[in-house]
Amino acid sequence: MQLHYWLAPVVAIVSLVHAWIPMSSGHMPRTSMNGLWLATYALGALFLQLFVGLLTRYAGPRRAAAMRRVHFGLMLVIIALLVSHLWLNG
Repeated sequence: MQLHYWLAPVVAIVSLVHAWIPMSSGHMPRTSMNGLWLATYALGALFLQLFVGLLTRYAGPRRAAAMRRVHFGLMLVIIALLVSHLWLNG
């Protein structure tokens, strides 16, 4: 799980940088606004996922089981948002 604990913040930071560079340039040809909104929601969900992961890591055994299900469900939502973003803006 150590790799998982270190990889999560790295993914969040890389995603933020990936979003920041094109958005700050102001020039995005052939870009679907719906795709950008989906990516924005995915980025927000990614930071929520990081928070839920931290809560899960430090929760008690009974509460951790429920939090793992939330963590997994949120992962599926993020994947669906990312695939939709790639389909619209890829």
